[in-house]
Amino acid sequence: MRANLRDWLRQGRVAHPAPAGWNVAKTIVQIVLMWSTFLAILPAGVYWLEGRAGWSSWRFAADGWRTAGAVLFVLASAGGFYTGMLVTLLGDGTPLPLDSPRRLVIRGPYRYIRNPMAIFGLAQGFAVGLYLGSPSVLVYAFLGVLAWNYLARPWEEADLERRFGESYRRYRRRVRCWRPRLRPYDPAAEAAEPPISDEHTTPPGRWLVLFDGHCSFCRARADTIARMAALPPESLMSVHAPAALSSLPGVSFDACMTALHVVTPAGRVASGPEAIALVLRRHAFWGAVARLYYIPGVRLLCDAGYSLLARNRYAFGRCEDGACDRRAE
Repeated sequence: MRANLRDWLRQGRVAHPAPAGWNVAKTIVQIVLMWSTFLAILPAGVYWLEGRAGWSSWRFAADGWRTAGAVLFVLASAGGFYTGMLVTLLGDGTPLPLDSPRRLVIRGPYRYIRNPMAIFGLAQGFAVGLYLGSPSVLVYAFLGVLAWNYLARPWEEADLERRFGESYRRYRRRVRCWRPRLRPYDPAAEAAEPPISDEHTTPPGRWLVLFDGHCSFCRARADTIARMAALPPESLMSVHAPAALSSLPGVSFDACMTALHVVTPAGRVASGPEAIALVLRRHAFWGAVARLYYIPGVRLLCDAGYSLLARNRYAFGRCEDGACDRRAE
């Protein structure tokens, strides 16, 4: 029993084959319990504590806010119920990690954004805060966003990758977690994509920081990042160096010319601000700072700023005659 519990906590539990009606019934029970707990009982407790603490004067009670909260709650609830039924009926399971679907579901909202059910649930939390006019409940909802993004989502996505392999990795590369696609993702159109891609490559056995060797600014920033992450000098590699990418299939020269890339010893590849955040997590202090990048909103700002800087990087200096092409000594 204890071993089974450890397995469930580590990697979830796949649902046993069952009639669709039974899965629907289990999902409805889960929805009632989850919504009652996180959208009624806990917000009511937060609202009560807010009053007991003497913070009632902070509340906003305009009819417009109540209307906005009610409308948002209805829309988010409809979306959450719909996506939950998609997972149940098409995935042959339930949304609960301890009774998770047997098949990967990429239909409806899942073709535009990776975790629509969770996002609808978080929107419900904000809707409750607006309806009650309670800043404390809004803070509670925001803490729910952070808890899901940093605690639940990494565990859930690792479990999905373990169970569905390349199909899920391909989906994760193409469909974002927080920012929806403009065009729906088509799994069939991506089926021919090779398993090694811009996110995974042949494991090099050590950390690599790949940068534009014709850009002195890029070289200096790569040096700084390597020092902050306590990486040895040989971890730095200009993509212009002879045969620099020959042992890293799936990592393209063109992609490396648009953003700094980092390759982990296990072969995971990241680019741009995400690459910087990934490598800095090796360091205790800078790792804590780097995790701020994954906060919704912060990531969008960092990505936009990095993209602007990368497009204008040669304005800060350019290496002549391949002076930066060699690896760091």
